[in-house]
Amino acid sequence: MSLKSSSSAAKRIMTEMKEMQADDSSEFTAAPLEENIFEWHFTLRGPVDSPFAEGLYHGKILLPTDYPFRPPHIVFLTPNGRWKVDTKVCISFTGFHEESWQPAWGIRTALLGVQALMVSRGDEAGAGALSKSDEDREALAKQSLHWTCPQCRQSNAEILQDRPRPHVVSAAMLPGTPKAAAQQEKGQGPAQADARPQDTTPASAPENAPIPSHNDRPRDEEVDNVDRPVLQSTKPPTPAPTLDGPPLPAPGLPLVATALQRRELSMLQAQIESCRRILLLLDSLMGLVCALLVLLILKNL
Repeated sequence: MSLKSSSSAAKRIMTEMKEMQADDSSEFTAAPLEENIFEWHFTLRGPVDSPFAEGLYHGKILLPTDYPFRPPHIVFLTPNGRWKVDTKVCISFTGFHEESWQPAWGIRTALLGVQALMVSRGDEAGAGALSKSDEDREALAKQSLHWTCPQCRQSNAEILQDRPRPHVVSAAMLPGTPKAAAQQEKGQGPAQADARPQDTTPASAPENAPIPSHNDRPRDEEVDNVDRPVLQSTKPPTPAPTLDGPPLPAPGLPLVATALQRRELSMLQAQIESCRRILLLLDSLMGLVCALLVLLILKNL
């Protein structure tokens, strides 16, 4: 390992550390060890709508000395039912598949990729993979909250306790799905609105109330300033149409990008960066060829 490559790796790692400290994502957190910046510890939430959804998983990211030109290795420390603990797991962007790694990727990209691949069933025969039932994985997910890293000396729940996951409606709980119907039969569904009509008849005036005279009537200016009762409609408000497409969803449901979409975006950016570097290399080669041709012409003269 040359001193130049080590210095370049350290510079890149420090940049990613600052970016990670500024990132308040509720899905993960990661930081290098004080005594070794090439070893990072991370805590990752399980993907939503899966047996891992309630779990928090701790692990290590082992960076090579020539990072980011070579990929890292991922090691899980918390039992999860998806991968073995204390074992380098085989994932498409780790050291087991260096040809798939892009230098434009980073630790954040790796964590998002790990989260997305937790629900994959296609690579359960790879190195470090486990094939467990959904019931076993759900049980391990509940136990993972209290798992404590001996080096970090904090439980997973303590590490991410100040970063609660925003409420996301699971696709399995949408109206009309079998799971939603089963929950409603058990009485755990959404509360039903009271269908009884409300009495909207105005209250009658007291019997001894004085009859207002003509002089007691308010003037037009005063009538305009009187607070009038607002009739609230029971129908939900209709979203205003937009020029660019269908109406936007209600603000009560936050738009949360999935890990797969973010990973595809990172891969697209990496491909663009690779094309840019190839073009620069071709431009340099063309300049070299032109210089050689000029020298040959001058020599023949």
